[in-house]
Amino acid sequence: MAPPPDETPDRRTPAMSLPLIRARLFLLALFILAPLSARAEVAWRDWSPAAFDAARAESKLVLLDLEAVWCHWCHVMDETTYADPAVQDLLAQRFVAVKVDQDSHPDLSRRYENWGWPALIVFDAEGRELWRWRGYLEPVAFVGTLAGLADSPQPLAESGFRALPPGAAEGGLPRALLASMERRFAFAYDAGVGGWGGPHKFLQADALDHALSAAVDGDVIAGRMARETLTAALALVDPVEGGIFQYAVGAWNAPHYEKIAGSQAAALRLFAAGAAWTGDKAYADAARAVARYASTVLSDPAGGFFTSQDADPDVAAGMTGKDYYGLDAKGRAAMAPPRIDRNVYASETGLIAAGLAEAGADLDDESLIGRAKAAGHWLIAARRQGDGSFAHGERDAGGPFLPDTLNAGLAFEALYAATGERVWLAAATDAAAALLRHFADPAGGLANAEVTLVAAGPVGRPFFHLDDNVTAARLLLRLHHQTGDAALGAAARRIFAFLQHQEAASPGSFWPGLLVLDGEAAAEPLHVVVTGRRGESAALFAAARALPRPWKRVELYDAAEGPLPNIAVTLPDLGRPAAFICTATTCSLPVFEPAEIAQTVERLSQPTN
Repeated sequence: MAPPPDETPDRRTPAMSLPLIRARLFLLALFILAPLSARAEVAWRDWSPAAFDAARAESKLVLLDLEAVWCHWCHVMDETTYADPAVQDLLAQRFVAVKVDQDSHPDLSRRYENWGWPALIVFDAEGRELWRWRGYLEPVAFVGTLAGLADSPQPLAESGFRALPPGAAEGGLPRALLASMERRFAFAYDAGVGGWGGPHKFLQADALDHALSAAVDGDVIAGRMARETLTAALALVDPVEGGIFQYAVGAWNAPHYEKIAGSQAAALRLFAAGAAWTGDKAYADAARAVARYASTVLSDPAGGFFTSQDADPDVAAGMTGKDYYGLDAKGRAAMAPPRIDRNVYASETGLIAAGLAEAGADLDDESLIGRAKAAGHWLIAARRQGDGSFAHGERDAGGPFLPDTLNAGLAFEALYAATGERVWLAAATDAAAALLRHFADPAGGLANAEVTLVAAGPVGRPFFHLDDNVTAARLLLRLHHQTGDAALGAAARRIFAFLQHQEAASPGSFWPGLLVLDGEAAAEPLHVVVTGRRGESAALFAAARALPRPWKRVELYDAAEGPLPNIAVTLPDLGRPAAFICTATTCSLPVFEPAEIAQTVERLSQPTN
């Protein structure tokens, strides 16, 4: 999983020759002496083929500024760099300037997430990348660097993905690679304060998924990592309004105050999973605080979810997130809150809906599942397209984009797991079919977008977001087990092989998602079937879905609803609700009491002599 976007200014100075320095100083002097009447605000364009057509016609380069509505340094750049007359003159004379809200363009956001936000990319008129910059760039450095690029444009070396060769082996991670990745996972853990990776501290979902799964299987060290990280992350939960801040720098109690949809979704399911595993009330309370925020502040009355809430209440007035979020409820009520991005995207709505459904199952909270169902219905009514894919927003430029259909599928599968209602399984399998129909690429993975707006240059070629591919393979595996559809299992294995091929190309990376996928691909999920009439079997079903076993398949069999799609045996009618529990090698006798389900699973999971 990629770390949160690095908003910290990157103050590296590009290497410059003496003549180039003189040229830039000369340009800068011209800009300073230019008449004020000639200056105007930057004439921003949309991301479209027309921008590159204009660049060709006018012999200019293209500057892409990818910003985030919630990003502090994006606001600072608007207030300083782009307000500077020299910058405005340079852009008007030498560049076609394009500004994009990254949340509105998943194709660009996924491609450049490691360079933002803001992410600054310069292209030539044919779409070849000339320069990439991460974070804020002050006016003088901006003018010097971009003037040099305009004088001497040199395409960057291209890097791409390795296509899966014909006949490539499909299977789990080789033993040596698995051991190496486990060592990297342990090495990346911050034993001092918890969490994985560098100075940014956040709930890294794939890492916690792997730790929780290992902990449930008895790994004491992984359990300690999971508990320390979840406990430390409690500091990111807003104690007044709920919700979780995106991340902290250095220590968990030094947050960046933006609240974005993806962070809420991860916190919902991870805190709830931690509560189900440990019984720790603090984790359950945190999950409910995030659910309250998502269901109020980020909730669109039509059923979806808004995208984010800004970090700062009013940058122009010098207000910061710390000024606002340091207040109690009464103090905040006297201030205008940070801006909410009220765009409602399928990708973000799907993530939060899945998080609510999983949290509701783990905490036995039907209100959370009910809100997730409302979002699921909204996704189908408002974003599902005639070809089965899901639109991103109301008016997309390009697409369809992988994250929208993928995250809708995640929401539907989570709703099936939380409710046992077959309508959600059907919706999930339809979304999976659309994933493969629109995004499966001959290279072996799922491409980020079916249609790109810029056909030339590397930005017009398929891009494979590796973490999205991990998520897609995991979804396809679950649906394969739930439906018995061999094609879904085959697609998951092919994506897994493609991902292993990328790991082989760049060994040494920190990639816990691949470890999670490997564990799920190697074993049958724990399978619990609850039989009986839907209303009468609710308590047994609730106990089964709350089992702290991440890799599980829980289903409700009500004979009045017809047979389950992938059951190899005939389930008896015992005249009352019962649960049947199967591991990869053993099945239980019928269980009639909710409290006995966890005990039976524990007994079946013990190694046999």
